[in-house]
Amino acid sequence: FFFQAEDGIRDVAVTGVQTCALPISDARIVTVREGVLDPSWLGRRLTVPMLDDIERAGIDPCGEHGEYHTVVLDAPLFASPLHVTFGEQVLRSGCWAVDLEETDALRV
Repeated sequence: FFFQAEDGIRDVAVTGVQTCALPISDARIVTVREGVLDPSWLGRRLTVPMLDDIERAGIDPCGEHGEYHTVVLDAPLFASPLHVTFGEQVLRSGCWAVDLEETDALRV
């Protein structure tokens, strides 16, 4: 089963991330390659409007060339969503990353 990257990211944003036929409700960018995307992308949720920003940046919509990486915070297979705070942004090995700290759901 193959799909165009743009169609895939639109499915991600509209219906939930579609990975291995499993929907994901909330995926956030946690790493970006320096010189491709800046640290302002860290913590952003994958959405349809974000697709336009990604395309304007000239990167693969699915980050297939290491432009960005995500963490899944909520999905139907999860017993409950992960609650995190986004902390310090650091530059390591040519990539910006954001530290995540799990938080109590009541404090979010």
